Amino acid sequence: MSSHNRSNVENARRFLWDNSETGDAESGVSGTGNARSRAAHTSMSRGGTGFSTRDFNVVDQSVNLMDLTGGNTSSKAEKKQAAAASSRNKSGGSGIAGLFRAKMETDNLNKFADEYEYGDADAMNQADAEEYIAGKRRRFSLFGVAHPILVACRNPNKNYKRPGAKAILTIAVAFVALLLVFSTLRSFEELEASEKNIGSNSDSDSATNNTHVDPNNKDKDNDNDNDKDKDNGGNHLERFETIKKRILDRNVSEAEAFVFGSGNKKDKETTPQQAALDWLVSEDPANLPPDHEALIDRYGLAVVFFSSTNTAEHGSNGWKQHDHWLSAKGICSWHGVECLPKEQEASAENNYEPFTTKYDENNFVIAIKLDSNQIKGTIPGELGTAFAELMTIDLEDNLLTGTLPVALSKSPHLKNLLVGSNMLMGKLPQEYGLLENLHQLNVAHNNLEGPIWQDWESRLTRLRYFAASHNQLTGAFPDLSKMTRLTGLFLEGNDMEGPLPESLEGMTALLDLRISENRFSGPIAVLSALSNLETLHLGSNEFTGEIPNMFDKLFRLHELVFSNNKFEGPIPQTLTHLQALKTLILDSNQLEGTLPPGLGLLTDVITLSLRDNKFEGTIPTLLGRLDDVKIMSLNHNKLSGSIPSELGSCFRLSELHLQNNQLTGGIPTELGDLDSLSDFKLEANLFEEAEMPPQVCALRDENLSILTSDCKNTDRVACDCCTECH
Repeated sequence: MSSHNRSNVENARRFLWDNSETGDAESGVSGTGNARSRAAHTSMSRGGTGFSTRDFNVVDQSVNLMDLTGGNTSSKAEKKQAAAASSRNKSGGSGIAGLFRAKMETDNLNKFADEYEYGDADAMNQADAEEYIAGKRRRFSLFGVAHPILVACRNPNKNYKRPGAKAILTIAVAFVALLLVFSTLRSFEELEASEKNIGSNSDSDSATNNTHVDPNNKDKDNDNDNDKDKDNGGNHLERFETIKKRILDRNVSEAEAFVFGSGNKKDKETTPQQAALDWLVSEDPANLPPDHEALIDRYGLAVVFFSSTNTAEHGSNGWKQHDHWLSAKGICSWHGVECLPKEQEASAENNYEPFTTKYDENNFVIAIKLDSNQIKGTIPGELGTAFAELMTIDLEDNLLTGTLPVALSKSPHLKNLLVGSNMLMGKLPQEYGLLENLHQLNVAHNNLEGPIWQDWESRLTRLRYFAASHNQLTGAFPDLSKMTRLTGLFLEGNDMEGPLPESLEGMTALLDLRISENRFSGPIAVLSALSNLETLHLGSNEFTGEIPNMFDKLFRLHELVFSNNKFEGPIPQTLTHLQALKTLILDSNQLEGTLPPGLGLLTDVITLSLRDNKFEGTIPTLLGRLDDVKIMSLNHNKLSGSIPSELGSCFRLSELHLQNNQLTGGIPTELGDLDSLSDFKLEANLFEEAEMPPQVCALRDENLSILTSDCKNTDRVACDCCTECH
């Protein structure tokens, strides 16, 4: 080996030994330090010149290192140096290992040049090569462990050394760490989302919790809580003012109704409107936004609720039924509330109806039906102002007091106003004439007074049903001739007076006319024009004259009640033409003449009352054909002759009153066939030596509870089973 090569080999040995020692001392891992710094720590004694790998040929180094290990031409001095290197390797762990590291680094550098096609790089520059190798080690410290596995998977046919347990454990730990990173990021995202939800819910919670603030509360232990309370109070106040402004802008309630500000509620003085607003702002679990289209409808229902004085008397509510009222559910599911129709799937459960007005949503209310619900209190005017689509108000048969609110006249779509059978007072509001779409108006069975307004006749032209019976209304019979669609008119039980107006003959659509128990007077011939009448009640008035022979025109009549008037003359012959008649009551008049046999042709009649008149003659035997009759009252007349045995065929008869006549003869045994008979009166007649048939007495064991006759004088009637003897 030439002296130049020997010198290079010696330099290489010193470089590698010093490098190994320096690297081990600084980093604990051979060859992991910076290549340029490691070279700076090595030096040569020759000429005191610093050694640099930039002046060293890597290829020659590789060859000379091989020669060093296997050549025999080295001199004694070289062998001595080799021995010294061997002892240094044994003592410092860097001798021959350093040579192999040099060899491996050279191979790696060649591999770098071959595999990655960096042949044009400065492959002969040892410092650059070492820097690249160190960087590559850093980059592939983890990949270097996994690399054999990946290569083995990609090249299963080649023989690669299987990775050890340590390598597999390292990969597993890295995979677990990666999963932990992803799960942590996911947790952060969920936490952020939950914080947003809590923030949005805190606004509504703060509004609820700060509705009625105790003015005497002076607890200021926590400044942060006080700040939050101020913020929540601000949100609450803003919501209060926004909703209140919307109510006032729509003229739903009067400003005077809100006598207290938000959070200053006084139970004894708070109006229903104030209570409803407070509930809507801070207690309503639905917490609708202030601009919700059905918010005003919800407010109106709350006013109805708080206008009732028995909402707190019997638990949650003194009402008979109050399902879902003031709950979080939509108002369309509250008891008695119906909303705009919503399409549904037709099924047997809903009778195959394609639409429903009951569902759990907040929508425009079209009907409020709280009849027969034991509601006490007053009717709020908001029923006429809060509901833009309201068509039906049904509060019949409750315990409501006060007056009829004028504000109901502001409901433009109202068709049915039903407030009968309450305890309402005052007058009928004249403003109700503005309800031009009204179809039904029922104010019956109250304590209303005053007249029926004349201008209603020209305004309520769509009215079909008007009931004002059993009040204290006064005045004359109203002119309602322009109400051409009116089918039912109920004015009985008032204090109205005067004759029937001629205009009545124009109300040809009338089916039901009931004006009993007033002080109407005069003739009734005008009624002959009402050809569609089915029910005609004129009882307990002061009508006079004969009953017109008009029933061939009123042939649809089912009920005819003329009792307690001053009618006179005979029963008109055309009355027997009423084949559909079920009720005929002519009692307590001054009618005279004989009973028309044609009465026996009224085979559908159930009630036949001709008592307290001046009828004479015999009882027509054709009355035995009335097989549907249940009540037959012929008492207090001047009827004579015997009792027709044919009456025994009236098998449904329950009441037979023949007392106070001039009947003679015997008592027919056929009357014992009347199994349904419960009331049979025969006293005050002219019977002589008559005997109550045993068949009739046998009925006492069944339904007959009242049996009276002239049995005090046995020469007239002998009766051992009568309940009362005269």
